[in-house]
Amino acid sequence: MFSYLTGRSSRKEYWIGVGLLLLVGIGLAWANVGGASGATTFLWILIWNRRLHDTGQSGWIILIPLGLMIVATAAGLYFGGKEVLEAFEYSQTGKGPITDRGAWMLIGVVLAAIAIQAGFTIWLGIRKGEPGENHFGPPPPAF
Repeated sequence: MFSYLTGRSSRKEYWIGVGLLLLVGIGLAWANVGGASGATTFLWILIWNRRLHDTGQSGWIILIPLGLMIVATAAGLYFGGKEVLEAFEYSQTGKGPITDRGAWMLIGVVLAAIAIQAGFTIWLGIRKGEPGENHFGPPPPAF
């Protein structure tokens, strides 16, 4: 059941997984499914982890982009404070006060998070895997 937590992913398998995850994420967001963000975050981590293994690197490297996204969010909250929280609440409910500054700060945080995630995803997708067996297992099968 949890065999996808280990092993390696080829670039082709990785990009297919990324494409499917994007489609599922968009579909879940469109359908306004609760908990979709947590589920898709977990799946991103799985996909990134297997690709890192193919390049011979530990999955713990995932903490770098996740940490950067947390720092971007914390910076937005630190500099925007209540205004950012109000803009976030408005984006979720369509109700409550909102300022231009809060809206722009929220947009900045969201764009920073997207840039970090997209950058890490592309970086992993263009890296070549290690030829032959590495300490994460045999090379992924070609399909």
